[in-house]
Amino acid sequence: MNIKMIFADRIESWDTRADGTATTTHAALEVKHGELKLWSDLHFDKTDEREAHSETGTKAILADLGPGAPGTIPEYLDALGERDGLLRFDVDGEAIWTAAPDLDDEEVDVAQAALTEADRIKTEMEAPTHNPMLDFNDDDEGDDE
Repeated sequence: MNIKMIFADRIESWDTRADGTATTTHAALEVKHGELKLWSDLHFDKTDEREAHSETGTKAILADLGPGAPGTIPEYLDALGERDGLLRFDVDGEAIWTAAPDLDDEEVDVAQAALTEADRIKTEMEAPTHNPMLDFNDDDEGDDE
């Protein structure tokens, strides 16, 4: 079974292994003291060959924004994006944060022009149309026998 809990300042996950090599794996990604850290713990069952024990992995510091860094993952990643140009952050193959596009004046003008053109086309499409094929004179009007 795999469990994931998402908090503002951390993401924690617990996994069980069906092969019997460990009871649980606990991993976390957390923002603490200006650092973005990744760590894990393994908790083993008691078996005939060995006693129950735990192993803790070395914490990996993925980023360090120093004192005064934001305390939530989204804010931390925003700051990391501004400082280092981070574009996207994935956890277990899922994008949990993506940089907002930075539209300069030229891009805003292009976007506005596209909207204006789209509005013009929509207005034209909604306007009543005239079909010249329906313009005909019925010379024998009333003589439909």
